[in-house]
Amino acid sequence: MEATVQKINNRIHLIDPLVFDTQGYLALYFVSSEKPLLFDVGPSSVSDRVIGAIEGLGFKGSDLQYLFISHVHTDHAGGVRRLSEWAPNAKVVVAQSGARHLIDPTKTYQSFVSLLQEYGSRVGDFKGLSQDRLLMAPVELDLGSEQARVIAASGHAHHQICLKVGRHLLAADLMGSQIMLDNHYLPTSAPPSFDYLKYNEDLDRVLSLDIDSICLAHYGAHPDVTTLITDSIDSVKWLRAQVDPLLKEGLSPEEASEAMIRRHLRSEQRIPYRLAYLHARANILGLIGSLQRIQASRG
Repeated sequence: MEATVQKINNRIHLIDPLVFDTQGYLALYFVSSEKPLLFDVGPSSVSDRVIGAIEGLGFKGSDLQYLFISHVHTDHAGGVRRLSEWAPNAKVVVAQSGARHLIDPTKTYQSFVSLLQEYGSRVGDFKGLSQDRLLMAPVELDLGSEQARVIAASGHAHHQICLKVGRHLLAADLMGSQIMLDNHYLPTSAPPSFDYLKYNEDLDRVLSLDIDSICLAHYGAHPDVTTLITDSIDSVKWLRAQVDPLLKEGLSPEEASEAMIRRHLRSEQRIPYRLAYLHARANILGLIGSLQRIQASRG
């Protein structure tokens, strides 16, 4: 199978490497600036597809100047060793708090594989990098004819960073997902580091940006920015409103998650139902964990 490529504008292309042989699960973004950049690299199982897509756009590995890692979760960063070998001149841009996980990805890799069970075993390996390949994310990134702005977005993960290129925000897992609970998109609230309060702060902050589209990892480019953000704010608040009564009834986090899935997870999803189920279970547990930490901190 080959990755699919979609043109967002004259500089930005969406690359779908068909992770799990599934269309619409993961989007990477290639920026063909004077200093070309790949935003996220995907898991190692699809590295050859990603390389083929970029070469199909007319670029060699030696042309790339940056491999931008939005955060170190395996589906976004697992192929970093393979891509860095193909692109020997590229610096690997990562948040300082995520750098250690690219040097030794053992912990984050094991967490991802555990959460996604049989799907986790299909992502390939996750090999670490040497320190000298890393560039700690600056405030701005030089793309040649323009400066791209690096934006911290730590609600989904404490080491997540996004990139504003012109009037487009490459947003990784800043918000939303392609999984539907009734009429709401499931928030990107996977454990262990999801922070409910910071997630909402991230969404509020993006509303102030002067952008024409938001490009999400899960999934695609969205031009109606205000509607997307407000729907995402509503979705995470809705999910909390559903979960709180279940916990007050005395259900464990696992029981509450299963109850939510039985009641609200749509049978028809953009991705295979089993994959949607595993993500839904993980994300609901991540939200519950964050809410419990908030409650504990308040005594």
